[in-house]
Amino acid sequence: MVIRPQGRDGQSMGLGTGFVIDSEGLIATAYHVIGDARPIVVETRDGRKLPVKQVFASDRHLDLAILQVEADNLVPLPLSTQTFRSGVPAMALGHPLGLEHSVVTGVISATREISGRPMIQVAMPIEPGHSGGPLLDQTRGEVHGIMVMKSSGTEQLGFAVPVDQLRRMWDKPNPVSIDRWMTIGKLDPARWSTLFGGDWRQVSGKILVEQPGEGFGGRTLCLATASTPPVPFEIGVWVKLAKEDGAAGLVFQSDGEHQHYGFYPSDRKLRLTCFQGPSVYSWDILSEISTPHYRPGEWNYLKIHIDSGKIVGYVNDQMVVQTNDVRLTSGRVGLAKFRETSAEFRDFRVAAELPRVLPTPDDVLAIGALLKTTPQASQRTSEHLKQFLSTSRAKQVLRQEAYRLMEESRSLELFSNSLHTEQVCQSLAEWMRGPQNERGLLKGALLVSLLDNPDLDTSVYEAEVDKMVAHIRQRSPGDDWSEADRLKAIDHFLFDESGYHGSRTEYYHPANSYLDRVIDDREGLPITLSVLYIELGRRLGLTMEGVGLPGHFIVRFKPVEGSVELVDVFDRAKRCSRDDAAKIVAEFTGQELNEQHLAAANEDQILVRMLSNLLGIAQERDDRPALARYLEALVTLQPENASMRGMRAVVRRELGQTQAALDDLDWILQHAPPGIDLETVERMRAAFVAEMPADTP
Repeated sequence: MVIRPQGRDGQSMGLGTGFVIDSEGLIATAYHVIGDARPIVVETRDGRKLPVKQVFASDRHLDLAILQVEADNLVPLPLSTQTFRSGVPAMALGHPLGLEHSVVTGVISATREISGRPMIQVAMPIEPGHSGGPLLDQTRGEVHGIMVMKSSGTEQLGFAVPVDQLRRMWDKPNPVSIDRWMTIGKLDPARWSTLFGGDWRQVSGKILVEQPGEGFGGRTLCLATASTPPVPFEIGVWVKLAKEDGAAGLVFQSDGEHQHYGFYPSDRKLRLTCFQGPSVYSWDILSEISTPHYRPGEWNYLKIHIDSGKIVGYVNDQMVVQTNDVRLTSGRVGLAKFRETSAEFRDFRVAAELPRVLPTPDDVLAIGALLKTTPQASQRTSEHLKQFLSTSRAKQVLRQEAYRLMEESRSLELFSNSLHTEQVCQSLAEWMRGPQNERGLLKGALLVSLLDNPDLDTSVYEAEVDKMVAHIRQRSPGDDWSEADRLKAIDHFLFDESGYHGSRTEYYHPANSYLDRVIDDREGLPITLSVLYIELGRRLGLTMEGVGLPGHFIVRFKPVEGSVELVDVFDRAKRCSRDDAAKIVAEFTGQELNEQHLAAANEDQILVRMLSNLLGIAQERDDRPALARYLEALVTLQPENASMRGMRAVVRRELGQTQAALDDLDWILQHAPPGIDLETVERMRAAFVAEMPADTP
């Protein structure tokens, strides 16, 4: 069965799978497929749409649901009564990525407990659209589980809820008519009206919003239906974003369509905006500031004070923005969110004046004094807790102190990590100062690994490479051991004896760029395998060079006598012709091979390429601390690279290291390297300075 939950306007909200478990119209599926307060369409393989009468049973924790449809004489799938066994060949039926009525096969691997619920682990390619479908064994065709999730880390891994959990739910149903189901989690229409789509719900007294809206930038509004009081008045709400790159907060002076003001956090800043129409061209950012009073990842209280000719914005009781913009002078108030944001709101209020929500300095002093007299947890009793219950805002003060300590802990952790990076970069600088032919490519490559692994003992791997060389030397027939024979001995040791190979499945895993992990796992990228190959060759008296072809790194072997050879270490040291190299260049650049492509890469350039690979992975994962580490090392290796300094400035500022970011921008402005737009750098510098606290010298 195809299960299609629908949106408010009847549009499809995705696609899932269900299957018949009873001939009288019971359909099993996953809870997340049907969602809350959504119309549900159940469609058979021949295109018939079966009306849903009720949600016969549901369990959000197990992620299971049973629908009752208007149909009879359906053919159910048999549910297995046998004990689950690992290694059983299995298949999953469903509609992966919208490809309806598909079958994938694999193996039932194991049972796991995930988030407190039993799960069957399966080794097969699971995709969105499989959710709710049956997991069957291939011999008897019986259902062993209901597919509910895929692994985020690999394409060949999924999970299913065991069928006995479905049976228990079937035996003790909690039926809800479809009409009643449609009201679950819905906002009270007497209090709220929504605009531009989005998924607005109410759970535990909080308002939750997900899904992008239909307004530009994914905008969606939730407006209060009550009349707005005359000015002056204030509106306030607590808001928490699932991710800080989102945007959600207050709207006011709304005309019920496209015109309104907005005040909300966006990418860790507070933004005050004016929307005057449906497009980006009718949108003005009145103010955008960074403030230490905003707490990323926490609940934050937003408040707007509206007076004739003046708008003042507060976050956590601190004034952060003020404007005299009066383009919009009346309208409704409410909530908004933008883009792919998921957010929560609570305690929305409108009044002539709203009270302070956070503790006063006197509250902090009083509760701090009481805290000093309270024993540690092991000796604390309920009588000690009662003292705090009688004190105003005790919970808030304690939460505030906990947040301060967490921020202090994060700051110290960042400082410790920065210190480690600085130590590694100093070692890289010392390495660079050595003569080019004496630095040791192995040592430099291990310093790259050390950036991400402070516990790494590089001497262990230097000794391991020495052992490899000694092992290969044992194959020497004597003084007449030719260069060609030495190269063959390296090939035999690495690929025939030791099982080294190019990464087959997780090519972009960071471990493939760490030489220590390449030695441990015997798997790596072309460049890391080539570094090991070059080191072994050089220690055996061979002349080896790295060649950084676009998109693929190879090795050049230059014998004293005989022809030069190109070696693709990633492909088991396959010898490459010039035509092979030309094909690689053409594949990645569309250009013809030239001598520049075949130029030897020195040791600095090899490390830069290794770090650039890691930088790309960190950018893909949006890992700011990792970006900072790699950029520090890259600037150490290429101190004149203005682009790297500019990128480092941006990352430093994002990590709160504004002064260090300014140092990078000042270097660029002082040296004025060609190709850099200095006016843009000046504007960036001014923006960074404006974000710094007022008491910063």
